[in-house]
Amino acid sequence: MVSGVFENISRDKVETFILDHGGRRTGSVSGKTDYLVVGYKMEDGREVTQGGKYNGAKKKGIEILNEEKFEELI
Repeated sequence: MVSGVFENISRDKVETFILDHGGRRTGSVSGKTDYLVVGYKMEDGREVTQGGKYNGAKKKGIEILNEEKFEELI
C-alpha cells in the first residue's frame, strides 16, 4: 500500500514495482497489509502522519516504510 508524494520516484512507479513483484493495491489498510510505503507529505500538503492510512497502519502494527527504507528493501 502506498500513500503520499515522493521526492525521488513517482508514486506510480512505486505502485508498479509493488504490483510487478506480487503485491496488491488496496484502498485501505487491513490485516492482510504487510507494508505501508509513505512519501514525505500527503497530496494535500499535510504531513503523512496525519493520513488515515498511516494511522490505520500504526494501530494495526503494520510496518511503515518511508522512501529511503523502501529503496533499501528493494
